[in-house]
Amino acid sequence: MFSKIHETEIGQICVIIQEVVDGDCMEVRYFFKPDGLGVCSMALSFDGDNAEEKAQNCFDKSSPDVSVSMVNRVMHLAYPN
Repeated sequence: MFSKIHETEIGQICVIIQEVVDGDCMEVRYFFKPDGLGVCSMALSFDGDNAEEKAQNCFDKSSPDVSVSMVNRVMHLAYPN
């Protein structure tokens, strides 16, 4: 498991790449704490022949800007104003 933490305008975002314990897949998980909520997370799961390569590519591309975009999309679902 590897992780990186981004300090952003919406707070810290922790990105972790890991193998899922109960299956043959990899995931890239984003942890964040929006105002008014506890710590939230969302994950992108990859399975199949190239799961590790796809997950690593996703993790590598998870810059602060990409991470903020991912969190904002999830928050739009929670608070669709």
